[in-house]
Amino acid sequence: MNSVKLLMATLCIGAVSTPAKSEKSDGHREKHIANRTLNFRWLNNAGFEIVLPGGAHVLIDPWLDSAEFHPVSLAQIACADYILLSHIHADHVADIRRIQQKFPDVRIFVGSLSAEPLAKAYNLDTSKLYKVSDGQEFRFDDVTIKSFAGRHTESKSGNYLTWDQQGNLTQASWGTLDLYQYLITDRDGTKFLVWGGTPSVDNAYRLKGLRPDIAVVHLSPKQDFAVLARIISAIEPKIVMPHHYDIWPTILRNKPAEAVQFPAEVQPVEPDTVIGKMMPFAEKKLRNGGMTARYFTPDHNRWYRYIRKGHAIIPIPSPDEGTGSPKG
Repeated sequence: MNSVKLLMATLCIGAVSTPAKSEKSDGHREKHIANRTLNFRWLNNAGFEIVLPGGAHVLIDPWLDSAEFHPVSLAQIACADYILLSHIHADHVADIRRIQQKFPDVRIFVGSLSAEPLAKAYNLDTSKLYKVSDGQEFRFDDVTIKSFAGRHTESKSGNYLTWDQQGNLTQASWGTLDLYQYLITDRDGTKFLVWGGTPSVDNAYRLKGLRPDIAVVHLSPKQDFAVLARIISAIEPKIVMPHHYDIWPTILRNKPAEAVQFPAEVQPVEPDTVIGKMMPFAEKKLRNGGMTARYFTPDHNRWYRYIRKGHAIIPIPSPDEGTGSPKG
């Protein structure tokens, strides 16, 4: 157990983004980076936890204990240096307050329009809240983060705004209006792209040639897969990993009329059928559209390691109970 605690401390210390204090310590850090790999796990929905080669810990759209399915205990998250929020719908941000309380120095990135309603809804400390807009680049000692504006998925019934009793736009409406994608680049050049929303041809032009090692791509039966395949081809990722669901069992229970927008191939829409039906269904559609990148669907809450040489992904031993750091 002591070795596990030492490993967790080493990983957290390695993620500190303050400038090196001396050439000697900087050289040690460079050596440390050279021996590290990209580790990641898919938590649920659009949530990922990433440990970059340089040691930085990144949470993407974390939906933890409150998740409707595949919940993850906050106790399993050992470190958090950066949180990237694509938008502020509850299934992407519901646990943000508790995460900030556990990691008060974490930097939180969110769309500029959504920053105020997010901070108000969850009573956040805004001292390390970064308001992002299209094309912004944030450089730190251990990582560079670039933001790209996107659009939320469209519904056949339309996307309409709602207001609360005080006349304020609701959190759900801000989540639909203000959505971003992110390119994460480690000091060693490893790139991890977070993409979500509605496939739009402009994405193929704006994201052309990013060439990330891994692109996590939001898939939905409501999307135009031909356009999405075009976007992926323009991005030129080595590996594509699908995420999100957009097929909620509550839709069938509470809004049966909405279910008609889902293809028969992905019915029923219980969450655990997504891996078995939705992801292969989407891959076939994307291949037909010309996608050539490797397509990899990870298991929920399982740690993987990306080997840049050869672009391989291998599972790694599960974390010890009570920790969220990968072993070895």
